[in-house]
Parts: sequence; structure tokens; C-alpha cells
Amino acid sequence: MLRLRRVPRSTRIDLQTVRETLSYIRDDVAADPALANVASALSRAITEIDSADSRKNLPRHARAPFDARFFPNRL
Repeated sequence: MLRLRRVPRSTRIDLQTVRETLSYIRDDVAADPALANVASALSRAITEIDSADSRKNLPRHARAPFDARFFPNRL
């Protein structure tokens, strides 16, 4: 019988990918002056991700796209 190791929920989120995605969105939104508040909110979210990432002492390097990790679905 195959037994899967349980992974805590907090380690299932790739904060670096979330940060990069928010950065792309912020850069696109910043081009429109009417959305300055949205860009500011995204900047604050990115700052929070940076502080959470540093608290975990995670390495800050970009991964190759083929370095994907797949987790089993929880039913």
C-alpha cells in the first residue's frame, strides 16, 4: 500500500510564484492613473509576501519552469 506523506497547508503555497504574478498585474495596472489605488494595494500585498517569505527563510531564487511540484488532491 502506498502511503503519502501529509504536507502542511502552509508549505503548499509557492509564495515566489504568487509574488511574480502580483508584480505582473501591478505593473500592468500602474499604467492607468485611474487604477493607482489598485497598484498601491498590490504593492502592499507584495511587501507582505516578502515579509512572510523572509520569516520562513526561504531561498529567493527563480526556479526553472520544469521544476514543478505536484501535490495529491485532498478529498
